[in-house]
Amino acid sequence: MIRLKNNLLIKNIIIILISNLLVMLLFMINKITYTKILGINTISVYSIVMPTLSLIYNLSSFGFIISISKITALKKYKDEDILKNAKIINIIISIILIILVIFFSKIIAKTLHNTNYKYIIISSSLLIPFIGITSIFKGFMYGKEKMFFPSLLNIIEEIIKLILIIFILPIVITSNDIINIIYLVIFNFVTEVFSYFFLKHKINNTYIIKKGKYNKNIFKEIFMTSFITTLIRLISAVFMFLEPIIYTNTYLKLGFSIKYLTLEYSIINSYIISIFSFPSFFGISVSSALLPNITLDYKNKRYSIFNKKILYLTISTIIFGIVSIFIILFNINKFLLLFFNSNKGINYAYLLGPFFIFIYITPIFSSVMQAINKVNKLLYVTIISNSLKIIIFIILCMNKFGITAYLYAIIVEIIITFITLFYLVIKKSNYNN
Repeated sequence: MIRLKNNLLIKNIIIILISNLLVMLLFMINKITYTKILGINTISVYSIVMPTLSLIYNLSSFGFIISISKITALKKYKDEDILKNAKIINIIISIILIILVIFFSKIIAKTLHNTNYKYIIISSSLLIPFIGITSIFKGFMYGKEKMFFPSLLNIIEEIIKLILIIFILPIVITSNDIINIIYLVIFNFVTEVFSYFFLKHKINNTYIIKKGKYNKNIFKEIFMTSFITTLIRLISAVFMFLEPIIYTNTYLKLGFSIKYLTLEYSIINSYIISIFSFPSFFGISVSSALLPNITLDYKNKRYSIFNKKILYLTISTIIFGIVSIFIILFNINKFLLLFFNSNKGINYAYLLGPFFIFIYITPIFSSVMQAINKVNKLLYVTIISNSLKIIIFIILCMNKFGITAYLYAIIVEIIITFITLFYLVIKKSNYNN
């Protein structure tokens, strides 16, 4: 068994669990609040453009949390040198991304059937450099296995957003959906700037004694690890970006109205998936604390301990996930009314809900692949599962499955991802047992 007493991994998991639970609760409160303030029409537009924003945000973070966490945990280089080289990479990536976002904003907006979306996309470029640098700082703290301050910061960020949504949004709200969504982007910008100064102060006062130096080896190691991780996220985000485009265009050809499609897409993604995603904080918390810890176990060839940690934490996640799904399914009507003041999508919940158990486990499997330097395998899993999702969706649409075609496609993606990752983890865990 993993001993609880004086066990840094367990302490860090508890810290992240508590903080992520609070963050998820605050996030839901934020979502409920701005949904009620802005209304279903604005939220429907937000649901359509959100995959594009997620793509931009994912690229901005450039996988720094994972790469910096791993490199810092291994203690091969000086702290100041790690941060110096990571900052250089962030500046380069930020400049390139800002130019690309501005250049392609109009083209992307046209593919989403509303050229005014370009203003939302352009506004998101404000966050790019700050998302990158805060990701570096958080990865550094994770690598030190000092989870408290990044976890506390995540809570503070959501509190700041809630304050802005409650007190500022009702004052500045207009009849223009685009402008209202830009306000939400600006609120995110405010929290990222706050995070930057918060973490910079903490790190400079605790770890950094002198200025770092450029080091070709550090630069290359950070870049390559971040690049592969980002490529995975990029592919996933690109599929997310393409999803509403394929979704709307396929259904429009079948005779569905754009208003109906936007509403149903919003119900599935903003209502049902949001509710069932809530318990995922457990697996995400475990994997965040697990990565730097098992990276050292693997490096030092402590394979037995490595495997036991994975087994115990996976079982714990499964138990938590099953209980959570039962609670949600038995109270789905109450949750929908409480969070969204609507009971639309109950049938969708009964169909999708049980399969979320696989989603809750996958972050742990992903951390294992990253710890053993097999992150490239995650790239193949992402491509295969997302491609099958689109293929299944189109085939089912052609066979007149209607809206349920989209639901079945989501289920296929979830199952394929889980089975493939499970196989890879089992295969790679037999190295030296």
